[in-house]
Amino acid sequence: MKTSMHASRESGKTHALYKVLPLLALFAAPVALAQSSVTVYGIVDLFVESANAGNGRVTRIESGGRDSSRLGFRGREDLGGGHDAHFTLEMGILADTGALDQGGLIWGRQAYVGLGGPWGILNLGRQNTPQFLTTYVLDPFMLGQSGNLWNVSGYLNFRQNNSIVYETPKLGAVSARLMFAPNENTSLLYGRYMAGSVMYADGPLMLTASVDRIAGLGATPDQKYTVIGSTYTLGMAKIYAAVQLLKNTVGFPQSSTNARVYNIGTRVGFGNTTVVAQVARRQERSQSGLDATLAGVGAEYALSKRTNLYSSFSRISNDSGAAWGMGYTQIPAKAGSGVRALQAGINHSF
Repeated sequence: MKTSMHASRESGKTHALYKVLPLLALFAAPVALAQSSVTVYGIVDLFVESANAGNGRVTRIESGGRDSSRLGFRGREDLGGGHDAHFTLEMGILADTGALDQGGLIWGRQAYVGLGGPWGILNLGRQNTPQFLTTYVLDPFMLGQSGNLWNVSGYLNFRQNNSIVYETPKLGAVSARLMFAPNENTSLLYGRYMAGSVMYADGPLMLTASVDRIAGLGATPDQKYTVIGSTYTLGMAKIYAAVQLLKNTVGFPQSSTNARVYNIGTRVGFGNTTVVAQVARRQERSQSGLDATLAGVGAEYALSKRTNLYSSFSRISNDSGAAWGMGYTQIPAKAGSGVRALQAGINHSF
C-alpha cells in the first residue's frame, strides 16, 4: 500500500533490475524443483492520473495505484509437529519505467526468514512495521489510489531493516505482533525501533491498535506513532474509523511535533463492483495554519479474480501554511492550495 500493501516510491536504478532478473531465473528453477512449497507471486499495477496541486495541471502514468507493483518468492518447509521454516523475498517494481522501487533496493519490500509453530511465528530481516499494517487495515482505500490515508499522514515507517518480529498465535479473537530493531550505527539521530500491535476480530467487528517508537539519541526526541481504530461489516458495507497520534514525527512533506489524523470511510460491494469513500482530517496541535482535509471517492471493478479496473477522485484542502500533495511519488502542492486528482488504472496479480 500501497508497501498489498503500499511503499515509498523513490526511484531506483533501472540497470540494477536488469542485472538481478537473470539471477532470479537461475535461482528459481532449481528451487522450484527441490522445494514444492516455493511460490512465485506478484502484482503489476499502472494508472493514468490528472492532477492540479496549485502549480498547474500534471498528467502522468505511474506505477502502483491500487497496490504497489512487485515480484516475490515465498517458501515454506514442513518441519513436523506443527512447525515450519519459511522465507519471503519481495522486490518493489516501478512498472511505468521498469526500475526498482524503494530507492533501488533489490528486496526492498520484504526480505526475511523465520520459524513458525503452535507457539507463534518468529521472523528476522526487513519487515513491515506494525504501524504500516495497522493503517493498511483501517484505510478503506488500503493505502492505495488518490483517496488513501497516507496523503495526509505522510509517515515513512513502512518497513524496518534488521528487525525481529514475533507474532502470537490467535488466542480466541485476539492476536498480537511485536517488533524490535537495533540501530546498528546507521543513524546518528535515532536508535532502536520498538513497536507492537494488537487486534481483536470476531464476526463483523474488528478492533486494532499499534504503537511504534523510534528512540532519539542525544538531544533528539523520540518519535512515537500511535494508531487506534475499528471496522464493522454491515451487510454489503464495511465501515472504517481511526485516529493516528503523531509525536515528534519525521514525515513527508511535513514533519510534526504533535499532530492527529482522523479518518472515517466505507467500502460497499455490489456484485463485481466496489465503491470506496473516505474523509480524513489532519490537525497540527502545536502550530496553526498547517491543518489539511482529504476527501476521496473511488470504484473498483473485478474483471476476474486476478484483474481489476479502478478509478478515484480526491481533493485535499490545505490550510494557509500546509502543502500536502498527492501520491507516493508526490505531486508537490503550493502552500494553502487545494489539490485535486483523478486516477484510472488496472491491477493484475499472479
